[in-house]
Amino acid sequence: MNKYTYPENQQPTPQNTKLLALVGENKQVLEVGCAMGFQTRALHEIQRCQVTGIEIDPDAANYARPYCEDLIIGDIETMNVGQLLHDRQFDVITFADVLEHLKDPAAVLYKMKPLLREGAYVLASIPNIAHCSVVYEMARGRFAYRSLGLLDDTHIRFFTLQNVYQTFEKAGYLVVALDRNRLPASETEFKTNPETDEDRQFLEYIKQRNPDAETYQFVVKAIPINGTDTYQSGLIAAQEQIQLLVQDAKINEKRIRELESHLAWITKQPGYRFLSAISHMIKR
Repeated sequence: MNKYTYPENQQPTPQNTKLLALVGENKQVLEVGCAMGFQTRALHEIQRCQVTGIEIDPDAANYARPYCEDLIIGDIETMNVGQLLHDRQFDVITFADVLEHLKDPAAVLYKMKPLLREGAYVLASIPNIAHCSVVYEMARGRFAYRSLGLLDDTHIRFFTLQNVYQTFEKAGYLVVALDRNRLPASETEFKTNPETDEDRQFLEYIKQRNPDAETYQFVVKAIPINGTDTYQSGLIAAQEQIQLLVQDAKINEKRIRELESHLAWITKQPGYRFLSAISHMIKR
């Protein structure tokens, strides 16, 4: 049985609402990794989309089947998806928390391109391995896999913001929108709760140094393009470096102001002139 189970009456959560909203209404959707059909049901019943599902787990797929016009059981990485779908095309292809489970996510994204009709796009939600809760755990020597979450024991690929752009670039896509689902470290599965001042300062340092420290998931919208040289990942890396340099400059400016203020206080003290005079005499 698939471990991604949902209560019968559960509605879309903040973690998947953003992706579902980007799908829109009355669309032909190919949902890769539909699992037990939680999002499939929302697409079908709420957004009135016509959904074709692909799922590797046959037991889970049985739950999704009522909400699919068509359902294919198999491994997306090995199947000839075009042949199985008779070269049909779609308005949207979704990968909701799927790419991190694949051996070669860029190759899968690439082979989906012919299934996108004119004006169509790909949507994906992708967990952020650089979340401050994971970095905090690693700094303490821990990288323990779990049944769900950022260190899900079925994840075989890990993504930061730059890796997200690199993967889509490699597959021949342009990322045209990127949103985030944010979550404080204390509200993740790690329940991060520093107990000492040193640990609290360290967690704050992580958050200061990484703009995506509290990004739990990236939500990506990408369109296919001719060629693969978009260089978005290089731009992102440059922007991040600039942000760090600006941050360092602000820290240094603050430190300089503090030192200047301290120096001004010292020069006003009664003994300062006396010590300055002695120092001047010694230098002679």
